[in-house]
Order: sequence, then structure tokens, then C-alpha cells
Amino acid sequence: MARIITSYKNHETDLSPRIILGLWHPLFIRPAVKYLPACRRFYIGFSIQVAKQYFWDTCEGFSISFPFLMGQEGQAFVKECREKGKEVTAWTVNDVSGMKAALSMGLKAVLTDEVGVFVNLKHKPKTQKAFSFRAWKDGRSRGQIGSITPLDRWANSHII
Repeated sequence: MARIITSYKNHETDLSPRIILGLWHPLFIRPAVKYLPACRRFYIGFSIQVAKQYFWDTCEGFSISFPFLMGQEGQAFVKECREKGKEVTAWTVNDVSGMKAALSMGLKAVLTDEVGVFVNLKHKPKTQKAFSFRAWKDGRSRGQIGSITPLDRWANSHII
């Protein structure tokens, strides 16, 4: 990969910064930094603790399984990342209620199999009240941004 990328003229300024290397194990950090130092790096995983312990200093962002961002720890992580200039993305968000919650969190990107649904939702006029995470978590979000899935449904149905 490094040989191919470095074969392009101006790869350090024109190509490498546009490539995001997804790292899911700490063993990949050293080779990524050594062979592709100009490429951006993101941790891909389920664990916020692993993201902070092993990947915080070497990655620009974190692609976290969506249900793990929904709890108190996940919300604090998103806030901390925002304060420190780190990006957060979520995967895989396929139902409308999850998409609405992800949009309200201000994530950099949302990975979904339902791209058309997400794009339409993202560009829908914002005439409704702002999303309240606390109300959503407590199952009281009806009337704000439609019917949002309660937190316990996510916690019990999307974890592998």
C-alpha cells in the first residue's frame, strides 16, 4: 500500500491526507505511522476504553459501533473528542430512529446500509424541536423528533 501511494507525485499533500486508515488493533499503529505517516488514522471498534488507551494519541478520529455511543460514557466520549479536535463516526445505523439520534449527536459521519433514507432525513427541514438525549434515553422523546428507539432496545439488540 505504501509503495502504491508513494508512487504518486505530491502524494504527501494531494493523496495521503485524503486516505483514512482504519485500525482495529494496537499492533497496526506502528506500521501505519512508519509506512504511511501522512495518511489519517481512525480506530474502528466497539470499545471507548480501548480507543482512549491505545489509539488516542495516534488517531485523528474514532469509528465506534453506534450503540456504544448512546450511553453516558459514549456521550462523554463524543464531547471530549469534540473538545480535543478529534472526529467521531458511527456504524452501522440502519433504522430511522437511530439515524435521528446520530444526527442530533453531531457525528462527523454515519455509516449505513440505508444511504437514501439517511440522506433524505439529513436534508429534511428542521421544523421540529431539538433532540433531547435525556428524553430519548428515558423514552419520552415523542413529539420532539418523532418516535425514537429507547436506549434499552439498542443495548439489547445491536451488541454482538
